[in-house]
Amino acid sequence: MKGELAFKFEECIFFNGLRLAGKTLRYAKTFDDYKNLLREGKPLSIELLSLRESEIRDLDMFAFNIH
Repeated sequence: MKGELAFKFEECIFFNGLRLAGKTLRYAKTFDDYKNLLREGKPLSIELLSLRESEIRDLDMFAFNIH
């Protein structure tokens, strides 16, 4: 499964910083926007991950490479 197809990037929220000590929310409307966030070189974590039901269908377990 390819990450760029499985995610609704327009609904996902990422962040830089620490969960407990201040974080900066980041948004990526597309897979290319997400790759640009990674290129900034700051550690990027996931706050909210939104998946496309049409891509994952009825799977109850899966793995993906979002890079």
